[in-house]
Amino acid sequence: MIIGRIRLSDKEIRYYSKRNYEVLYDDLGLHTPPSIPEPTESMKVISLETLPSINPDRIFLLSSDSKETSELQKTEVWKGLKAVKNNHVYIVDYGLWFQGPGGPIGQSKIIQETVQQLTK
Repeated sequence: MIIGRIRLSDKEIRYYSKRNYEVLYDDLGLHTPPSIPEPTESMKVISLETLPSINPDRIFLLSSDSKETSELQKTEVWKGLKAVKNNHVYIVDYGLWFQGPGGPIGQSKIIQETVQQLTK
């Protein structure tokens, strides 16, 4: 299963590398989209037009602004993504997913949320 972690921030779309969410890949055995190389940094700013080349099976979306999320969801690019078409987009707890990967309690909560979403 290919998972993308995307965050909306300041009118940017940020794609997060395995580096920030090793717990999802090492512990749960999920995979990153092959079409985007792992950034050497923790994230990479991407354009809306880049999303179709990533096209993950499922998207975990971090957003602290529901208006930005709503605007993204109205675009044809977004509507054309495999995860969107299959109703596999999960808007997750922004604070937890943005700050949580750094500690064991946050990692545990992220694993629980991920497993809950993926097994619905």
